[in-house]
Amino acid sequence: MSALKTATNLTGHDDIYEGLVRLHEGLSVEQSLRRWAKLVLILANHIGDRTVVEEAIDMALLSAMLPDECRTILDWQQTD
Repeated sequence: MSALKTATNLTGHDDIYEGLVRLHEGLSVEQSLRRWAKLVLILANHIGDRTVVEEAIDMALLSAMLPDECRTILDWQQTD
């Protein structure tokens, strides 16, 4: 069983961000949410560990309940 990785584990952050933005271009809100849900399910399947996916869900829920100034605690840590 794995634990959810919260430290930066990606390279090319800007490219990934741009790809996520393009994912929603030209879509209605409903279409965008549907496409977002598909991406989440694809990634959850790739992770393949229910505990890790549930940890990520919990982290997202907690992050949404915090005031903006506290959210940085849960943001990805950037390494130099």
